Amino acid sequence: MLADVPFSVGGLAKATFIGAASSAVTYGIGSASTSLFTNFYSQAAFSAVAHGTFQGSMTAIQGGKFWSGFAAGALSSIAASAWSGGSTTETNFETNSSLTEGHFVTSTYAHQGISGALGANNVAGMIAFGTVSAGAGAALTGGNFWQGAVTGLVVSGLNHAMHKMDEAFAKHKFDKEIDNAYGSSADSPAPANETTLNTMAENVPTLKNWHNKSGNPKMYAQPKYAYAPSDGISEAKTFAYDTDNYKSSTITFFKSSFASYRTLAHNMLHEFGHAYFNYTGQLAPLIAKYGDYSKKPQAYSEVYAFKFAFQYGGIPYSNNGWYQVNNARIH
Repeated sequence: MLADVPFSVGGLAKATFIGAASSAVTYGIGSASTSLFTNFYSQAAFSAVAHGTFQGSMTAIQGGKFWSGFAAGALSSIAASAWSGGSTTETNFETNSSLTEGHFVTSTYAHQGISGALGANNVAGMIAFGTVSAGAGAALTGGNFWQGAVTGLVVSGLNHAMHKMDEAFAKHKFDKEIDNAYGSSADSPAPANETTLNTMAENVPTLKNWHNKSGNPKMYAQPKYAYAPSDGISEAKTFAYDTDNYKSSTITFFKSSFASYRTLAHNMLHEFGHAYFNYTGQLAPLIAKYGDYSKKPQAYSEVYAFKFAFQYGGIPYSNNGWYQVNNARIH
């Protein structure tokens, strides 16, 4: 753990012990980077600075040079990130020109990393690369190579490698259900038909639960149009009728909803939020109060659906443009 303390077997053992003891902090840095940032380069930069600062401080506390510890921690983190690569996820909200309708567009960009380019995508390679880089960093700043290497082993092994192995478990429960239902096809295009809709509502537990609790709304596929013809931007629309006091709903999914099984699942969950709002009798009194043609009932339903999709699907909404437009309409 210490990048600038005179080397000895006892010192190496002590460094290893301190590394294990501080693994919670080291692991926590990686968790914080993925929580704070969705951009791969931002995550890598934050991790490098945080690991460098922590390891430098630990080295200084033990009587070594701060910058040797900083170099070992930062370089091992950078090396591990460069070796493994990662992804950047961007979620943007698109609205029509009149701001009456909108939808999420989520894009994920892969960053291959050195391991992918070499065809050696493995955890052992990541740890080795991070360990050697940290040792070199410590040596170049006047510290001890071997104890810098221990720092690299801790950072690349207890942080980066563990986070890589834990990535699947870090996903929201809903996304894991989608992965379980569709496997490697989860992010592939889905057939735009009613069979796809009904099968998904049966095979993804969260969707099955809320489809039932929303009064089992009928679902239709409309592959003829990429988006709703009424606004040119909605990927799906939920309709309620006054025949039963607006409790029963039908949902139409347009072609863009079928961009992938995952996209469809998240759109379906959002629409089930609307359907549940209707089925539980929340829409009818709003229409009675504001009228059929007022935008307020729709705004209340939209705000509810955003919060519903966040609670059960993990999609954030507070900074979303369409959410903010509708939230403003009801206040």
